[in-house]
Amino acid sequence: MVSFNWGSNAQSLPQSAEYFKSEMFDYILGLDDSFRFKLNHALDNPKLNEETVEELFTEFREILNSILEEPLRPVLEKEVEGFKKFITNKRTSRSKTVSGEGTTNSRVTEDIQMANTSNETFLVNKTVADLMDSNVTNRLKGMGGLQYGKKLENLPEFDFEEFVQKMSSTEIPVKTAAQLAFTEGKDKEGNPNGNFTYSHKRGDFTRPLNNHIEAKVPAFDVDELFNAQADWLNEKTGQSPNPKRKKTKTVTFNEVYDYNLVLPQRVLTLLEGDDVSSTAGYAEFKLSAKGKSFSQLSPKVLFSSDKLAITSGEWATLSANQRTPLMVKENIVEKDGKYYKFLEGAAASSNEESKKIVANFEEGASNTPFSFIQEHAATFLLMHKEYFNNPLTVNSLSLTANIKTIESDKASFGRTAAAVNAKNPSLKNPSPDRYEKVRHMVNSEGKKLSIKEYSELEAEKQADYEAYSSSLTKDEIEEMSAQAFKHNEDKGDNGEDIIISEDEYNMLSREDKSNYSSTTTVYSSPESSLSWKNMEDYSGKKHGSPSVTYETAVEQFSKSFILCEFTIHTHGKFDMHPFKSGGANLKLSEYINKSKKRINTLQDILGDE
Repeated sequence: MVSFNWGSNAQSLPQSAEYFKSEMFDYILGLDDSFRFKLNHALDNPKLNEETVEELFTEFREILNSILEEPLRPVLEKEVEGFKKFITNKRTSRSKTVSGEGTTNSRVTEDIQMANTSNETFLVNKTVADLMDSNVTNRLKGMGGLQYGKKLENLPEFDFEEFVQKMSSTEIPVKTAAQLAFTEGKDKEGNPNGNFTYSHKRGDFTRPLNNHIEAKVPAFDVDELFNAQADWLNEKTGQSPNPKRKKTKTVTFNEVYDYNLVLPQRVLTLLEGDDVSSTAGYAEFKLSAKGKSFSQLSPKVLFSSDKLAITSGEWATLSANQRTPLMVKENIVEKDGKYYKFLEGAAASSNEESKKIVANFEEGASNTPFSFIQEHAATFLLMHKEYFNNPLTVNSLSLTANIKTIESDKASFGRTAAAVNAKNPSLKNPSPDRYEKVRHMVNSEGKKLSIKEYSELEAEKQADYEAYSSSLTKDEIEEMSAQAFKHNEDKGDNGEDIIISEDEYNMLSREDKSNYSSTTTVYSSPESSLSWKNMEDYSGKKHGSPSVTYETAVEQFSKSFILCEFTIHTHGKFDMHPFKSGGANLKLSEYINKSKKRINTLQDILGDE
């Protein structure tokens, strides 16, 4: 036991430990500043020797340590305004139009106060001692972002995958709409001919889509993502971010996928029709010398005839064989080295309306637009990971897709330029287009300058010169095609550029193609404006939508190409930085700083054990 004077009273420890704990706690919290004065006065008592002073310090250190072990939350609650801000989130709801009697239509936003569950959880198991931890106090002050750099450049990625998993642990939730509509064509006499095109024009049928497929991947309530990211940012930085809602959109990718689509049986039944089989037949066709078209060799032979080289039952089997794109497009099959074309039966009446058929796919079925989206959803998200994991922007993904059933190579620059430049003038077109190359610059006096020399002139003098160009030669075209692309970063063994041809580029994957850039820009000057193409604009595949018949529909759609365009929709941003105006909790910050300072003062006075 150690006895000493405390103010005007005699006290002793440890008998009065609880009293002094209350006194010391009030001092730390800024409720009573007299504790330090009384302590200094007690230490000035000449009756205390070195031994008793150390004993007194030991007792006070134990009291201080017991305070440091107390829960932090009750301490913070004494700063009412600051603590309320810490445990409350302000959310701004979507703007809405307000109207009614005596009011004018106007857009307003509504602030919603809600519990900050993240900060509530953060305080669990925190003690007064944690006030000495800068990571803890920075968050309490709303300045936890300091650990991530002056501009939050080191802020970790938002875990969007976890957000999606909370919605569904089994599969990525998607929202898909699909419209595949078939319109029957007519022959020269105006009769339905059994050839069906599949349109995706708005308003043609019951579901007014602009595309065959439209989807959101994943499908979620945007407000839920706003709140999830705000909570995440609050957890990391201590700030209660209030997002700025502003919608923008960015087309990110265009991609083609092979997919086996199975048409509903109802559609196939309607495509077949009731009156076609009796007058349907075929005719023999021949392939042109250049292999670009078919022409009819024989008159139509009805399937009801006894002079059949091919039966109606064989037609589907032959259609399933490997055929050229042209054969598929023209509905041509091959048997015993001969070509045959299916010819639809004539309609019973010239006034009969063409059929319009809407394919309604079952959402849970396989080989449908719905299954395509679900099967590829994870890939779509991975492609856009950088957008979804950005903690400072709130994004969603949509895609539009159209179905094609034929694929062919685009004409390369080399082949296109060679064909164009080989065209001879004619009466109809005395000056055919040409691919040309600028050779030099020349002025009115005939003075020639190289492109390099011209580029070094002052702007005023450049105005005196015009470009002189002439047609590319065959060798020049071949050379440009052979040196069409350059690697963006890599170099050869001797530091030279890595150059590849158009054909080599076309064999690369989409990801590998992104590493190369075009070496040539092709300009054209239509009547009103200048346009240009790079070498990549001549590369790749093109896809078409040839008409289908009952006999060809199954095969064509089993080898579908789904052309997808992806769009990132940005719904808003979090304008944050460690020192953001309004982000810091000034009341709680001031309170914490004072408490922390008083703890440090006591520790300095009392020393280490």
